[in-house]
Amino acid sequence: MTLAGVFTLAAVALGLRFLPSDVLPAAAAALAAYALGFLLFALAPETWERPRQLALVAMAGLALLLGWLTPRIGTAQVLLVVWVACATNILSPRWLIGATALLNLGFYLMMVHHEFGAPFTMVLINLGFQSLAGLCVHYARRAEDSRDTLARVNADLLATRALLADSARDAERLRVARELHDVAGHKLTAMKLNLRALASDPALAAREEIRIAQQLSTELLDDIRSVLQAMRDSRGLDLQTAIRALAAPLPRPALDLRIEDGVKVDDPAVAESLLRI
Repeated sequence: MTLAGVFTLAAVALGLRFLPSDVLPAAAAALAAYALGFLLFALAPETWERPRQLALVAMAGLALLLGWLTPRIGTAQVLLVVWVACATNILSPRWLIGATALLNLGFYLMMVHHEFGAPFTMVLINLGFQSLAGLCVHYARRAEDSRDTLARVNADLLATRALLADSARDAERLRVARELHDVAGHKLTAMKLNLRALASDPALAAREEIRIAQQLSTELLDDIRSVLQAMRDSRGLDLQTAIRALAAPLPRPALDLRIEDGVKVDDPAVAESLLRI
């Protein structure tokens, strides 16, 4: 929309060449000032609330000034349409309607002063174009807000899903560890006890197979215990991935995420609370 405004102002500037030479410098200076105010309003960050408001007020005054200098070529009408499109972004509907009515009243009085034919009809035409511009900007803003809301909801779902998936993996890992401990570990311990009993029998004590079976069972039990310990050592829920998933669809503000290696959260409820904060 900023490009459309710049193109419109360029077209208005081309129309100034038809002005009489005595008013051309003043009209060109007023249009240049209007263009600067428009660029400030369009390109300044939304946090620059006061400068943008001042630019909007200056644009309104400059549009009326051009209407005074060039009452017959439609310059002021076009600039007022651009002004309404800009004002729709920051003014409430009540203030927008009041300011638009005041500006059009001023334009009407200028047309009467310059003895322009059918000034009331011209004002009605202006109001029609201004209403169209304001409604287009209004619905474009609503569509943008809806898109941002949908992006936030989608990011929330993605982040929550990442936490739930991580929590489910932890729960499954602990379940498998318990199964290995309760089944394989107990049976291997029982086998070691039986092999020890066989090794104490004088008739079998000298058998190499008994010694090898004892050694293998001991090593296998140690290996299972190591695996169980590794499975029980929870690394915590992956908050970093969840937070990045939450911030990924949002264009602003930019996310600079730094989480120390030793920080971990094991409780899914705590992780979800941190994520929502």
